[in-house]
Amino acid sequence: PSAPEGPFSVSNLTASSADLEWKPPTKDNGSPVTGYVIESRPSTRARWSKVANVDGNTTKYSPKDLREGIDYLFRVSAVNEEGQGSPLETKEPVRLKEKIDVLSSPRQIKVSKLGPDFVTLDWKSLSSDGGSKVTGYVVKQKRGSDGDWEEVASLKAIETSYKVPKLDEDQEYFFSITALNQKGQGETCELDTSVVPKRPPEKPSPPVGPVILSDIQKTSLVLAWKPSKNDGKSPLTAYYIEMRDPENGSWSAVTKVTPDITSYCFQTLKTEKEYFFRVIAENSVGKSEPLTSDGVIPRSPNNLPSFSYCVGCSAAEVFQEDADVMYSV
Repeated sequence: PSAPEGPFSVSNLTASSADLEWKPPTKDNGSPVTGYVIESRPSTRARWSKVANVDGNTTKYSPKDLREGIDYLFRVSAVNEEGQGSPLETKEPVRLKEKIDVLSSPRQIKVSKLGPDFVTLDWKSLSSDGGSKVTGYVVKQKRGSDGDWEEVASLKAIETSYKVPKLDEDQEYFFSITALNQKGQGETCELDTSVVPKRPPEKPSPPVGPVILSDIQKTSLVLAWKPSKNDGKSPLTAYYIEMRDPENGSWSAVTKVTPDITSYCFQTLKTEKEYFFRVIAENSVGKSEPLTSDGVIPRSPNNLPSFSYCVGCSAAEVFQEDADVMYSV
């Protein structure tokens, strides 16, 4: 018989197969076509190899087990009782498509920076690209566990870090990263914890004044203050109390108290020396600016002003308990 009629169609290429199709020969020379012989060869070789035999009513065939990434030539010949006719060949080599699997997911997504209105996400490249190079990444977010996923960025393949902007402070967010290749989107990897944008902790504000000095005695007094208004978003850990030495003017630490205590009794002070005290709040970030007291001189509360004259009383009566005293200064 004559050669099968063209065109010789090659379609639906995969990594290991192709669909071949042709038309019957126009001349069988008086003997019906009983079958077809399909052959193939890599474009780099001259020898043809038989792929299959099909019956005379079949004009389609899909060879399997071809080698991925190889350029192939195909031909088909009609057969009748007289023998095998001339072949119909593909005009150009056909390259099988490389097998492209679904991408694996990005690895080890983590938060590298967190602010009041942003978060920076970092991740590592894929363990498997599915046989096709990664072309990019898609970053998505959702507000709260019941929110809808929305795309926030489409990145190049070389980028493995992204700063997500315009977030609301104290709002819970979830994030995911998906890689892209020629086949499309791969597996999605979600950050394993939610993210709540916050301002970073800072030092607390000073304790609230004024410093109250009470129960002033000859060698002691009581110091009191009010708690700091702002803990810097980190709970207070202590108050530090310091005293300025009346002799050389230097500040020295006296004690540290827990944050629930807002007063302290000083002992063993020097009589008739002027003292200054200050209180400092502390949290996990550091210490606040100090709250400083006015100067105070410890003295006995029994030191009474001198009298210019006394009317209607004796010296003994002045120091008698509950005595009524009149005096002039």
